[in-house]
Amino acid sequence: MKELSVKGRVFPSDLNHKGSVFGGWIMSKMDKACSIAVESIMRGQAVTVHVSEINFKKNPFIMEIFSLFTQR
Repeated sequence: MKELSVKGRVFPSDLNHKGSVFGGWIMSKMDKACSIAVESIMRGQAVTVHVSEINFKKNPFIMEIFSLFTQR
């Protein structure tokens, strides 16, 4: 079942000099979403060990609201 884990807005400070969102910014939001999802499964700490590939389908625009869903 998919569930909403993180929702937010893209601000000017999240953009690089070309007006695009930093890829690392998006990855950090994804990592936070995963940490929220894993809380209900684990009682201890969890870390991201490895990311082999991420394909960004759409670059979020300034002031756009984004939502990240997770699935167990």
